Amino acid sequence: MKVRPTHRKPTRHRSKLTAVAAIALAGGFLATPSSQAWDNDPNVTVQGGGGCQKLFFKATSVSFALDNGETATSAFSGRSYKVNFTNISGAPLNGNAGYALVECTNVLNPAQKYYWQRGVSVQRPRFGKIQTFNLGGG
Repeated sequence: MKVRPTHRKPTRHRSKLTAVAAIALAGGFLATPSSQAWDNDPNVTVQGGGGCQKLFFKATSVSFALDNGETATSAFSGRSYKVNFTNISGAPLNGNAGYALVECTNVLNPAQKYYWQRGVSVQRPRFGKIQTFNLGGG
């Protein structure tokens, strides 16, 4: 007597679940995020990290000054900062230039500080409102 192998029959139930999952996944990719930045939305959050090159110094704050007159300051939390701008140019200019000034404080003697600066360009992201900009160390 010959025994035939049994094969699973495809079920409509499994096919329907697969189709529903594929549609839901595609819908999630195609949906616009709630934090979508548009050309007429001048709000941009800049975040990133930074440090100091001298031994026993740590970055304690950063101040931004842009060519449009806008300024922002943030204390470092760990080695990262976060600032908000409300007047960033859109198309055709798309962005504002300026500089970031980082304050480095001695961990052993907090009265001892030094400052370094770096040129920056704050741009409107195509998606969302967050631009990541790591300042490096100075």
